[in-house]
Amino acid sequence: KIDFSNTNFRSSNLENSIFGFDSLSGVDFQHSNLTGVTFRLKQFNGLSLYPSGSQIAISSPEDIILWNLQSNLLERKVEADGPWHVRHSPDCKVLVNTTWGGFEIRDSQTLDVVSTHDHDEKDNLWTSSFAFTSDSKTLFVGCNNSAVYVWDFVECREISALVEHTDCIETVALSQDNKLLFSSSYKELIVWDTLTLNPLAKRSWENINLGNILLHPD
Repeated sequence: KIDFSNTNFRSSNLENSIFGFDSLSGVDFQHSNLTGVTFRLKQFNGLSLYPSGSQIAISSPEDIILWNLQSNLLERKVEADGPWHVRHSPDCKVLVNTTWGGFEIRDSQTLDVVSTHDHDEKDNLWTSSFAFTSDSKTLFVGCNNSAVYVWDFVECREISALVEHTDCIETVALSQDNKLLFSSSYKELIVWDTLTLNPLAKRSWENINLGNILLHPD
């Protein structure tokens, strides 16, 4: 393993090269040819593209990495405990990441922890997915205990728990108008009314594992 920390690759032809993220602290890739380049983590868990499209946060089991897509620079890397999933708030002020038994809220640029929030069943619980409303005021948190927790992000408090699934929550996603919440577990998909927090529809399958779901923008 070669440590390329603080190396200046500016304007270099790096086509089809392979790098490990652990050795790229401070590396300058600006104006380089990165066609076919592979960046390998110990394990890839999650990513979140900034709304501006200029930066991306990538998580592995032990790290969170902030990568600048315009300058091709690794801007920041921090250690974290179990950040399987990461999500930026739409206003791009914060980044949330999963932890054992809860989640952390970080500054979106420095990646410093602003606050940590634990669920009541911390010893047996992990967070699996996040979804922000477009105004960044409400956060939906999916967990492995089959519940979706609703957080008032302004007051930093849990306001409800949606309990209808029979298995671990895989993904939560919101419609563009924030009126519908979609939550998936291994074999179930539920649509919720975000105003009343009541389920509107439920579909289950016997021979399919839903995994993650993604809504088309329109």
